[in-house]
Amino acid sequence: MATPPHDASPAPPNPNPVSDDPPPPPPVTETKPEPEPPLPTTSIDPTPSGDEESGDDSSSSVSSASSTSPTAAAAAAAAGGGGGGGGERAAPHPAAKDLLHISFNQDYGCFAAGTKSGFRIYNCDPFREIFRRDLGAAGDNGVGGGGGGIGVVEMLFRCNILALVGGGDAPHYPPNKVMIWDDHQSRCIGELSFRSPVRGVRLRRDRIIVVLENKIFVYNFADLKLVHQIETAPNPKGLCAVSQQPGSIVLVCPGAQKGQVRVEHYGARKTKFINAHTSRVACFALSQDGRLIATASTKGTLVRIYNAAEGNLLQEVRRGADRAEIYSLAFSNNLQYLAVSSDKGTIHVFNLKINVGLTTNDKPLPAPDPDVPHISPSLSFIKGVLPKYFHSEWSVAQFRLHEGEQYIVAFGHEKNTVAVVGMDGSFYRCQFDPDYGCFAAGTKSGFRIYNCDPFREIFRRDLGAAGDNGVGGGGGGIGVVEMLFRCNILALVGGGDAPHYPPNKVMIWDDHQSRCIGELSFRSPVRGVRLRRDRIIVVLENKIFVYNFADLKLVHQIETAPNPKGLCAVSQQPGSIVLVCPGAQKGQVRVEHYGARKTKFINAHTSRVACFALSQDGRLIATASTKGTLVRIYNAAEGNLLQEVRRGADRAEIYSLAFSNNLQYLAVSSDKGTIHVFNLKINVGLTTNDKPLPAPDPDVPHISPSLSFIKGVLPKYFHSEWSVAQFRLHEGEQYIVAFGHEKNTVAVVGMDGSFYRCQFDPVNGGEMLQLECYNFLKPSSDQPQ
Repeated sequence: MATPPHDASPAPPNPNPVSDDPPPPPPVTETKPEPEPPLPTTSIDPTPSGDEESGDDSSSSVSSASSTSPTAAAAAAAAGGGGGGGGERAAPHPAAKDLLHISFNQDYGCFAAGTKSGFRIYNCDPFREIFRRDLGAAGDNGVGGGGGGIGVVEMLFRCNILALVGGGDAPHYPPNKVMIWDDHQSRCIGELSFRSPVRGVRLRRDRIIVVLENKIFVYNFADLKLVHQIETAPNPKGLCAVSQQPGSIVLVCPGAQKGQVRVEHYGARKTKFINAHTSRVACFALSQDGRLIATASTKGTLVRIYNAAEGNLLQEVRRGADRAEIYSLAFSNNLQYLAVSSDKGTIHVFNLKINVGLTTNDKPLPAPDPDVPHISPSLSFIKGVLPKYFHSEWSVAQFRLHEGEQYIVAFGHEKNTVAVVGMDGSFYRCQFDPDYGCFAAGTKSGFRIYNCDPFREIFRRDLGAAGDNGVGGGGGGIGVVEMLFRCNILALVGGGDAPHYPPNKVMIWDDHQSRCIGELSFRSPVRGVRLRRDRIIVVLENKIFVYNFADLKLVHQIETAPNPKGLCAVSQQPGSIVLVCPGAQKGQVRVEHYGARKTKFINAHTSRVACFALSQDGRLIATASTKGTLVRIYNAAEGNLLQEVRRGADRAEIYSLAFSNNLQYLAVSSDKGTIHVFNLKINVGLTTNDKPLPAPDPDVPHISPSLSFIKGVLPKYFHSEWSVAQFRLHEGEQYIVAFGHEKNTVAVVGMDGSFYRCQFDPVNGGEMLQLECYNFLKPSSDQPQ
């Protein structure tokens, strides 16, 4: 039985403070942000609020030693690129047992390490130590204690001002004090004192936020005036986040109730309470602009993303099915990705869909044929698990480290890079590929998953004769393997002479459990399967079935022309779904626009359609017929022809078509053994809107009389677009093709077990440059070095 999700659905967001929450303090007048303000030269006693009695152990005092003006240190130049398999790794000098604290600065370009003997600051890209301060027993200004332990180091971007709190067995400063350190003077210039230990500090250029066990104090940086204090639930981790962009301040902290987060919008003078989880909040993150909040509970299975202003749930992503302690959450600057680290030792990267409701606009189509089986009875054992389990988003990329270690994570300045810092003293910089990053291979004995760049086997599953759950047949043959991005859910169909599963069943495989957790049964063999995060599409010889992934409900079925290859394509970007399949007539393709509730038929060719491709966003369709000489590109919405490209003059069987992500190129593979790359001109109506040019000079001969016997062929032959780049392989072999993550690269996978990665020159064209070549069916020891 599938492991049920541990985290229940969230309670509805509470737009107003609940009765047993402490009332919010009087509105705070917003002060204009001042870049890196100087500290005052005089001592200041903050004015306590009404509940700040002398007996409270959370009262504070403030002192300042001298005046200074923090100046921003010059940013170190970024260099180098991370590899997809793990990239750069470095180990900061302190031994792991000496580390007490690690944290990134506000722009994630640096990180700070507190140790038993002081603190150190490191640059992330390229990795290097910027400086270290080993604090002696005497201390600075006579303030330091008998040791050098620093338990909290908070940077202010890259300037010379830091906040320090003593920690460890021999703290350098009392753990109930926040010391304001000026590294230009190599000494403390002020302090904030409290009656209980400080759990955390957050800085921005106009605020200092100090986190205690049950309280948070917000100070104005310009004059160290206390402007707000907040009562929280017990907060031993010192959880708190504050927006960093200039302007209105947004602060997030634990609420007074279990599972609740409190959001302070200081510019709008508004407090929002979000009931994020039913169990205690273990970790949260706030985007730089203060618009999005990501939260995780102590169960650690789900991460939820909320609108900070309204408190509504925008998306839910799943780290895994088993409990875990979430250590770190981080948004990318462009708000496209979320990174998560936990005690399971795996860094996960999730796609965010913050502007689109995945299935809210898609209304179910008319009821399908009642005679068609919907779901095999064998799915009943997980019917309570599937909705939550499949509705959650799974990560698109993972990076595996040491289980049990504590890591924090942030997105790097280079595109699609992640920086990871561990309490074991490790530093990693890695790169992920959100699209076309993997390929799957079904074999006579099971299936295997490979990473494309760099090429490596991720895992393999050799299925024995007994099968899993007693479902498997007498062999291990897998004829169809369909991945769902990079998550642990796959669709499998048995194949070959000794299929592991019946060829008329689609098995839902959970690789976390290494077994099937459900199946879809049909009365005829399955020809293909397509997955997206909210749909399962099953292709039979003459029919296509579309299921909702959340509850496996059949929402649509389509009659097609005979389709032995299982041709079908579905858009992958969030939002309205576009599905392409063969039409009922020869040479026709059918386009289903589910969001617009519209069906479009395109008469693409006069002979049968042999292959087609759909762009990720569902805007463009490329089609090829059984003749294989021409490939045509159509507008999916209107069905008009946009461009025609020519593979060659002789017949060929087209095996694969692929659009580049930027829609600038189209790749084609065929039985002729040559990979072609074509330039696309999708913003220009090549054959629909272009009027003929003025008539040429009649005195100039157009075609030699000797060509008259092919005068009907030449116009089409020369008008077609020819490929700009080619890569020649073995004729007769079957290859599939996709564009790589690196600019102008193509990945090619063959049924002979070959893998190629090559690069093309879009300006000069010609033969592509081979970057990698492997045979993934051979042992790694036999591969070229």
